[in-house]
Amino acid sequence: HVWVKTINGKDWAEAKLIKENVKKDVCIIKHQPKGAFKISMKPAKKLISFSKLKKGNFVRAMGSPGGMIGHTSTGDIQWLGTAEALDRNFEGALIDPEGLNFDKDTKFIVHSARVHQGSSGGPLFDDDGGIIGLNTLISYTAAENVAVSADHIKDLLYNN
Repeated sequence: HVWVKTINGKDWAEAKLIKENVKKDVCIIKHQPKGAFKISMKPAKKLISFSKLKKGNFVRAMGSPGGMIGHTSTGDIQWLGTAEALDRNFEGALIDPEGLNFDKDTKFIVHSARVHQGSSGGPLFDDDGGIIGLNTLISYTAAENVAVSADHIKDLLYNN
């Protein structure tokens, strides 16, 4: 089970893992309201397709680095591509011959919005508030941050 907390930091609820795709670093959880641990949660309604994104588009990252719940930062899209193309910047750590990490066709968004440890799994929004991805990696060599495309969320929701 997973515990989720509202942005106000006061209300908690238990959640259960429903679906996961480890090779895309995406999972779906569903909250399980119980007694005192009952919060109102709304599912994301607007997941933006990777094909609609362009280099230079505005982004807002959200996460909880160092316990700062709901921390946000802004930036723009620096690069769009696959794990296979980005792997060279991570010295072969993204994909490997045994397939232990990301699938080579995982769609990545490299962006300049500052994220830190604790921001992984937080949403990456466009300028209209649509979710374009989930923050997953910090590149210490390129000083850029990496999100997995919302396409993989949609795929997990509707196809798996």
